[in-house]
Amino acid sequence: MAELPQTAYEFGPFRLVPGERRLLRRGESVRLAPKAFDTLLLLVRNPDRLIDKDEFLSQVWGGRFVEEVTLAHSISELRKALGEGNGPFIETVAKRGYRFVAPVRSLGAAQEITRPQVLLAVLPFENLSSDADREYLADGLTEELIAVLGQIDPEHLGTVGRTSMMAYKGTRKSLSDIGRELGASFLIESSIRTEKGRVRITSRLVRATDQVQIWSASWDSEPSSVLSFQRELSTIIGEQVRLRLSPERLDALARRQAHNAEAYDVYLRGRWLWNHFTPATTRQAVECFVRTTDLDPDYALAWAGLTDAYASSPIHADVQPTAVWEWHARPRTAPCASTPICPRRRPPWAC
Repeated sequence: MAELPQTAYEFGPFRLVPGERRLLRRGESVRLAPKAFDTLLLLVRNPDRLIDKDEFLSQVWGGRFVEEVTLAHSISELRKALGEGNGPFIETVAKRGYRFVAPVRSLGAAQEITRPQVLLAVLPFENLSSDADREYLADGLTEELIAVLGQIDPEHLGTVGRTSMMAYKGTRKSLSDIGRELGASFLIESSIRTEKGRVRITSRLVRATDQVQIWSASWDSEPSSVLSFQRELSTIIGEQVRLRLSPERLDALARRQAHNAEAYDVYLRGRWLWNHFTPATTRQAVECFVRTTDLDPDYALAWAGLTDAYASSPIHADVQPTAVWEWHARPRTAPCASTPICPRRRPPWAC
């Protein structure tokens, strides 16, 4: 591709910047080979259009003779970079070509749009009352809360629009799935219950990656005016969110989390395995934590997980305590002690 457009493109949690040849995921660069980048650009510039293999070979490889497996390799690299968990992006049309199926937003060259540090999704309020007429109040609270949160700190805190959020009304999808589909870092989940003129609202702020609850609260009221009640409640929730998602707290949260999506996924797998407390899963957990620290050496939770797995291995993995101790006590010049983890990715009892 000789000439790159000045327009940038956004889809899911990603931004594609052709002029800089960069793919960003929530502001962080995603590494792509040159031809994989050009392949993605062609797809993104033509969303929902089937692009046949001949067009790929013409536009990306300049008509030079290449085998179809080369294109398949680029598509495979893209799927790995975008991550299947973030939602469907590239559709394969058997024996014909590929289609980019995710919604794409174009940003003109004159638009200097800075992605907020955090994207917040307000789920539709769930009406727990037997009174179906209260649906309007639930929908009104959802809309008002989105509007209020969107005005708090646009530079650091963005909100998903009402139309996109209302599509999740009544959904059975998990919060982590919704977060991945929207590219949201945090979600607000709320419910409303009315009885004898009183209204009870319950809200909670949840981190999308691991569904940890950051904050929750409940309110009881006898609203004299539905509109004033909506505004008052939205302001209260907005203030609580602002306090908990201030730039200082966001920095602390960022330091706690991995900077590598694969590292985080492997870490969670390691924790899941370790919690089974069996010899086989404890050993597998060690391998996962070692892999995580390879992917992100600064990920503190991965090192903590590795410590937990090693410390519990005499109990849960049938390992002699001296084997673990001797590994930690080895001189730094020993082959397996040149780094805090075994370079061969073997547990201490196998080094």
